Amino acid sequence: MTLLDIALFFDNFLKLLLLVLFFIALFLFGKLVFFLLFHNHDLNIRKYIYYCSGIIIFIVVSAFLSMTFLSYAFDSSLKIMVEESSHVYVDSVLLERKNSEDLVSRIIDRDSIKMSGSRPTISILVVLQGASRRLEFLLRRDSRDQDVYWVFLVDAPYSGSLGYVEIPAELMMSIRDGAPDS
Repeated sequence: MTLLDIALFFDNFLKLLLLVLFFIALFLFGKLVFFLLFHNHDLNIRKYIYYCSGIIIFIVVSAFLSMTFLSYAFDSSLKIMVEESSHVYVDSVLLERKNSEDLVSRIIDRDSIKMSGSRPTISILVVLQGASRRLEFLLRRDSRDQDVYWVFLVDAPYSGSLGYVEIPAELMMSIRDGAPDS
């Protein structure tokens, strides 16, 4: 089991836990509102406020830690695959060594923030195939900036973007039109 597998398991487990905690917080908040509306003085309001705020803080911190751990595991897996001299496939086409090195180095050095107001559009499947491992992820073109791609893990479709990478149109054209290695 690789670090990325552990991160994906942790991410899925945390999402289930966060969903359960969300419903508990919703129940406690509803109970608090009900008692406030009907002025029930038997309720210790501070206790419910502490419970609700504690759950909300836990949800926010857990979501942040989950994305951070998933991004770290993705980076570690990418670096291991590069050290193994893995083959890189873009939409099932084997890339030339020069293009694959350039693409992988850009993905390793990706940014985690960008200007808002856009969404991912066209998807490109990228596969790194090593001797003992396989790593699949999607590059999805930004709707505003045609040189910016969002990076998503195929195995974690609901985890959000792992970052943003700028791939110039010339490199993407040479990747799309590149001949396979012999």
